Amino acid sequence: MKARKPKPKKAPTSKKRPKLGNDKKFVLFLSALFILFILYHTFLGSNVNIRSEKFWIYIPAYSNTNKISEILADKEVINNSLTFKLMAYFMDFNKLEEHGLYEIGKNWNNYQLIAYLRVAKPIPAVGINIPFFRHRGSLSAYIGKRLKINTLEINKLINDTVFLKKFKGLDPHNAYCIFIPGSYYISKNPSAKVVFERMYSEYLHFWNEDRLEKAEDMGLSPEDVYILSSIVYCETKNYEEMPLVAGVYLNRLKKNMKLESDPTALFASNKTSARRVYNKHTAVKSPYNTYLNKGLPPGPICLPPAQVVDAVLDYDDHDFIYFCAKEDSSGTHNFAASYEEHKINAENYRKYLNKKRIF
Repeated sequence: MKARKPKPKKAPTSKKRPKLGNDKKFVLFLSALFILFILYHTFLGSNVNIRSEKFWIYIPAYSNTNKISEILADKEVINNSLTFKLMAYFMDFNKLEEHGLYEIGKNWNNYQLIAYLRVAKPIPAVGINIPFFRHRGSLSAYIGKRLKINTLEINKLINDTVFLKKFKGLDPHNAYCIFIPGSYYISKNPSAKVVFERMYSEYLHFWNEDRLEKAEDMGLSPEDVYILSSIVYCETKNYEEMPLVAGVYLNRLKKNMKLESDPTALFASNKTSARRVYNKHTAVKSPYNTYLNKGLPPGPICLPPAQVVDAVLDYDDHDFIYFCAKEDSSGTHNFAASYEEHKINAENYRKYLNKKRIF
């Protein structure tokens, strides 16, 4: 028998690695994109949220990164405090040594912001609290006294149409809209122009995306909303009632009716302290008298605080066309959808005024 030839041994083969499936590749691709997205927004993406080209914010001395991010976030200057703190960590930025106003630029990213804060020399600042003024004419004297500026210079700027052209939407009537009551920091020994520019930047910052969207839904400009807020605030100091009052005026505007607001007639008559409105007040010829003119007056009749503006922006959508003060000392009102009902409310209030001898 022939001997069988031994079968040649097969060379050992290495095990092939399983290929990645398309699904896994897609997941890895998305993960990489997500990481790049986070890195971009941390290091290069804009994090400063201001509408003006420059914005000045006061930061106390020796504020650490957490405090600075808290101030910037509370003031809505930055969108994301976490990415700000991450960048500060990578750039070895711990705290500010000096207090004062820091000038921040529009659309800065975290790198630009922290690079600026590391070397910036803050502007010496002084705090000013703008209160509510029943008559807006008191504003110039108040600011002039607090900041040691000639009152005439402030009034001159407010009425300077050439100067006001650089501020979108402003004219000598509605320029008062930018002085929303509240606490602010202004550079020490400022000129009237500096004060105006700083307040305008604060005004633009106040009108954030949310407020602008609400104003647009109302069909009003920010200045119109502030003018309406000034009327509402002169009508009632009850914050729960303000959205109701705003709703009445908006209904009248939609129906092309005159607002017939008593406070506008008193403002036009220069009788803002009067406790009762007579025909002689409603007959005064003035662009501010809404008994004679349709639409809103050309400027605010007082300077209402921010809470009033927000109450007006969150107005109540209802069918009321009329309102009249209640026949008591509550300061609240009766609302009516028909003129017949309103006449009854108005007569009751007149009787109340006569009984109390309020003339």
